[in-house]
Amino acid sequence: MKLYTCWQRGTSLIEALIVIAIVAILFASAGSGCSCGLTKGEGYRIGRIQKVVDKGIIWKTNEVEIATKGHRSSGYGMTNVWEASVWSDAIFVMIQALPDGVDYKFHYRQHRIVMPWTGATVYEIYKVESFDAEGNSHPFG
Repeated sequence: MKLYTCWQRGTSLIEALIVIAIVAILFASAGSGCSCGLTKGEGYRIGRIQKVVDKGIIWKTNEVEIATKGHRSSGYGMTNVWEASVWSDAIFVMIQALPDGVDYKFHYRQHRIVMPWTGATVYEIYKVESFDAEGNSHPFG
């Protein structure tokens, strides 16, 4: 059995490029559908920003680490670190500008599947809220 390439069958370069483009578009649309459409859960976590980073070699992703309160009632003596991705550039810029040492409410979606260009974690932060003196939360923006 002989393996034939598209050029051995007489297919032009333009036809081959069209097929490659269609396959790439289908792959990209299927990939974004897998990451955006299959949400496993939604919720929020309260904590302080510990680390904000824009990382990646091929695809740059926005990642944050949040220090949530630990098991002690004394506050942040024992912390749990929660890592999440930020898909929206506007929210990422807003998180970078937030003052340190303040608790925030981070609303997130947990996805079943993520693509490399969307983030490094299955958690996507999509909204951030602050608190007033009475403990009421207020969204930013």
